[in-house]
Amino acid sequence: MKYKNKSYGKDEIGGGSFEDDVFEHCRFSGQDLNFVSFSRCKFNTCDLSGCIFNITSFSECVFPGSKLSNLDFSGVSLKSCDFSESLMKNCIFQKLKNGSKSVKAKLDLRTCYFENVRMESSIFVLSNLEKVNFSGSDLSGVVFEMCDLRKADFRGSRLDGINFSDCKLEGAILDIQGFLSYGKSKGFTLDSS
Repeated sequence: MKYKNKSYGKDEIGGGSFEDDVFEHCRFSGQDLNFVSFSRCKFNTCDLSGCIFNITSFSECVFPGSKLSNLDFSGVSLKSCDFSESLMKNCIFQKLKNGSKSVKAKLDLRTCYFENVRMESSIFVLSNLEKVNFSGSDLSGVVFEMCDLRKADFRGSRLDGINFSDCKLEGAILDIQGFLSYGKSKGFTLDSS
């Protein structure tokens, strides 16, 4: 089914299940998307900013041109989602152990895509991002804490103020501009002599 130019009201979509649906220019911002499942859905230029997720699932979904800022993905199951070309500022990617509000579990995001995404000031905690493509993204101020970023691709990405805390980075790919940007944000200066 195709939904176009729709603004969803409070609790209008809670508990629903959507498969192979297309949402175009729809507004979900600030909604409680509790117990909702989206499978193979396309969110084209939609606004999901500030939504509350609780036992929410996105499987094989794409979000071109969509706004997904100020989101906490702790209560979300993500599988094979493509966030390329979206806006995702101030998001938190983490998984909490069942029944806990603070104990972290490993979050597997290896099947997700983050190319050309504006992700400023977002946080990834205990996430497996091995071989994930972040190329062309704005990762300014992003925090990666205890993440597996082996062979992740950061070519063409903006890395000002990025923080890798206790991360596995072996084989991660940076271009020269990213390398310089990261070094500068850590206080290094380039000696051209």
